[in-house]
This record gives sequence, C-alpha cells and structure tokens, in this order.
Amino acid sequence: MKILRSIYEITKDFDGFLFDAYGVLVNEQGLLPGAADLLEHLRSSSVPYWMLTNGSSKTVEDTTKRYVDLGLPFDKEQVITSGGLLAAHLETCTEPGQNIAVLGTEGSKQLVIDAGRSPIDPSQTKDYSVVVIANQTEFPFVAHVDAILSQAVKKLDSGQPIHIVLTNPDLFYPKSVNDYGITAGSVSLIIEESLKIRFGKIADGVISKLGKPYSPMFDEAKKRAGSEKLIMVGDQVYTDIKGANNAGISSILLGTGLTNWELLQQLPNELMPSYYTKDLEHA
Repeated sequence: MKILRSIYEITKDFDGFLFDAYGVLVNEQGLLPGAADLLEHLRSSSVPYWMLTNGSSKTVEDTTKRYVDLGLPFDKEQVITSGGLLAAHLETCTEPGQNIAVLGTEGSKQLVIDAGRSPIDPSQTKDYSVVVIANQTEFPFVAHVDAILSQAVKKLDSGQPIHIVLTNPDLFYPKSVNDYGITAGSVSLIIEESLKIRFGKIADGVISKLGKPYSPMFDEAKKRAGSEKLIMVGDQVYTDIKGANNAGISSILLGTGLTNWELLQQLPNELMPSYYTKDLEHA
C-alpha cells in the first residue's frame, strides 16, 4: 500500500476512476470536501469516471439527479447502482409480471416495476417466491422481516424454491461524523443467520448479492469502461476495496468513511488497498 499526499498524484495513471458515494463523495450533510473539484478535474482532463453505489432506494435517474443537484458532474451513464443491476438479474430468475416481495422504498419498488415485475407487500400475501431486499426504510420493519423469514422457512421446509436478492450488501454507512446507520445488508443478515440456525447452511441459489463487493457491479463497470485498468475509490475495505481486489483492479482507501487507521494496520493482504489518502482534496 502506498500512502498518497493527494489523489491528484495518480489521476493520469488509469483508464477510469470508480467512486463510491457515501463516505467518499457525500454524506447525509451534503458534499464532502474536494469531491466536486476532483470530478471536474477528471472531466476537464478527459479521464473517465463512474459512480459505483450500493444504493437501491432510488431509480438510476433519480440517483443521478440527486448528485447533479448537489453539484457533481454526472450523467446517467456514469452512475452504476446496485438497484440498476436488478432488472438484468430478475430476467434470469423470474417471469414477466411475476410477484416480487420488496423490502425498501417506493423507489425500490419502482426498480421492480421497471423490470416488468410486480412488487407486493410480503405481510399481505404469501403469493411470492422471490424477495428483493433493497433498503432498510419506508416499510414496517419487524412485520415485513418476520413475514419474509416465515415464508423462507416454509418454502425451504417443503422443498419449494425461494430466492432472495440483496441489492445493497452494505451493513452500515456514515451519515455524518460519528453518526452511522444500518443498511439493507444488515436486514438481510438477520434473515441469513436465522436460516443458518434453522437449516445449518444456506443452499446455493437461495441468496444472490448484486452490489459491492460482489462481481456484478464491477463487471458492469469494466463493460462500460472497456478496460480493466481502473481504480476504485472507496471508504470501506469489506465492500469497495475487497470488491476491487477480487475484480483485479486497483483501489484507494479514503480516510473520510468507515475504516479507521488502526484497522488498516491489521488488514490481511486480500483487503489491503493499493493506495491510501485522507480525503479528496488537493494537497
């Protein structure tokens, strides 16, 4: 791992930059220092860049608008969200119009509608065999998690299929300095661990994960970039850095998010970033 005084030292060394959103470009208070200036520098230098976010509470269009409104130079093709990968995944495992139980926001449900499927309330019907866990808000948490868990146990007990799609594997995220919140990954973890207690292990194909650190998001980034000479800029070693390392691309860890310096000294090689710098500001 090389420690940089500034990320600007390496902006000409790659065919494209991949940026996480929360903890890197923004937090719930707004833009993080240096974010807008760095993206403008890349744009003016003709260095391609994309956002790779595990967010799946909004459509890609709404996500893009949010960041543009904050002052970041993105267009829709530069925004890769885990929710945006959902349609292609559902094409492989569901039929048009099929009922999909959704844990998430109205935007999460819209992602299912845009995929040609029908989002349903899991506490109101058992007519589903596919679940999308997209977000941790805008639904009655305990009632819906209980309903999903009960349906999964019933299906697996009777040898019937159940497929859970986790779009956002993040467990928690930085809202602001010293202020954190859980995400969809934590919701899924409750269900996963409960199923392990019941069945000992979870069979292949029961749970699919689309966001970082899993391969679908990085495969999409490589496809859009037309290159593997990319660098992932992130704040979490277990999603951003691990995902980049698994995908065979470089990574840079920022000190603005979840991974503190003390943890960084203890990481195994597979979680170690290529570079470290404290933030996105110019030295």
